[in-house]
Amino acid sequence: MIKLVNIDNHRLFSDGLHALLASETDMVLLQRYSDGNHIRGMLNQHEPDIILLDMYLNERSGISIAKEIKQIRPQAKIIILSLEVNQAFFAELKAIGVEGYISKELDAEDLISVIRKVFEGKSIYGDEKTLHSTSESIMKNDFGLTDRELEIYKLIKEGKSSQEIAEILHRSVMTIRTHRKNIRQKLKSRIRNHDGLFD
Repeated sequence: MIKLVNIDNHRLFSDGLHALLASETDMVLLQRYSDGNHIRGMLNQHEPDIILLDMYLNERSGISIAKEIKQIRPQAKIIILSLEVNQAFFAELKAIGVEGYISKELDAEDLISVIRKVFEGKSIYGDEKTLHSTSESIMKNDFGLTDRELEIYKLIKEGKSSQEIAEILHRSVMTIRTHRKNIRQKLKSRIRNHDGLFD
């Protein structure tokens, strides 16, 4: 059973979330809070698996509350919800250890899916479909990666070796190494921290 706590000062959204979670058999909403003023007490009392946290509360930001949560209970997972997902916050939230940062406008089915994935140990940032589509478009249009190179790049990002990629794509290791070299050449002028992906 996934134990959840919701911190959100928007009553309408909080009520809707409560109703949504009530219909799920593998998760339970333990408590709802409208502010982040009693974090330690909340964590000690409920020991939640996941905190669903509004990005913008009246007195404190979701970022500030997330930092406190991680300091007190590092194993607690956090999903920050916001009306607008701003990629400018991604680096800071990941540095804090926030597992999810998503839009409040996600469909109910997608929100439930995100909760389950975060519980399983995955990190979800933004609308996955939108960000995935945007990322592919940038890699192809701005960096000039071919469909095959994009496919290999994704596998590299997953930590796959040239041997593993060759087996997955049914190509020779030499062919994969050539593709990696071409990808590196296309990316090196604009992505400073790419080197580790091509070792």
